[in-house]
Amino acid sequence: MSSPGQPLTGIVSSITTGFGNTLGSIGIVIGLGVAIGKILEVSGAADSLARAFLTAFGKGREEWAMGSVGSLVSIPVFCDSGYVIMNPLARSIARVKRGGCVALALALGCGMTLTHHMVPPTPGPLAATGILGADLGLVIVVGLIFTVILLPVVIVYARWVGPTLEDQIIPEVREAVYGRPAPVGAGSGSGLPRRSGIRWSRR
Repeated sequence: MSSPGQPLTGIVSSITTGFGNTLGSIGIVIGLGVAIGKILEVSGAADSLARAFLTAFGKGREEWAMGSVGSLVSIPVFCDSGYVIMNPLARSIARVKRGGCVALALALGCGMTLTHHMVPPTPGPLAATGILGADLGLVIVVGLIFTVILLPVVIVYARWVGPTLEDQIIPEVREAVYGRPAPVGAGSGSGLPRRSGIRWSRR
């Protein structure tokens, strides 16, 4: 660690040593996490996982499905990359429902943010774990517990805020999602029909 009055060469040495020690303790885990995320992306497993969640949660619970799968996918995949992978599915659901694009996008993004900030091997919490010398297994368990506790909060937030912002979608995005202007406040919709390729289970 550098100290006041330390020569420039000493500062460089302290930075490289500290960075090297941190990378040495978490670098392999980060590398494996990135590899798993890439496999999920190129194999289509992330999309299949999302569709399985949609089927499991059933009609009318699309925000719960997107938030849950977002939380799961964001553990091995970087949050921004995971959002790019999953957002087309959220848009396709909104297109079939004729509404709810903002709510679905918020549920997906908020769900991803939870595990991205709290559950290793996501690089941020993994680096914090290594720097603080915390127990990695305990951090994962506690992070998952807080994710389960906070997920209903972000889903309620998405369902509350989404319909209020639906009419503020810019025309280009609205046309890309719906094909033509969608009814203002159309957040619930009628669910996904059989032709969408997703079969809903009856509750």
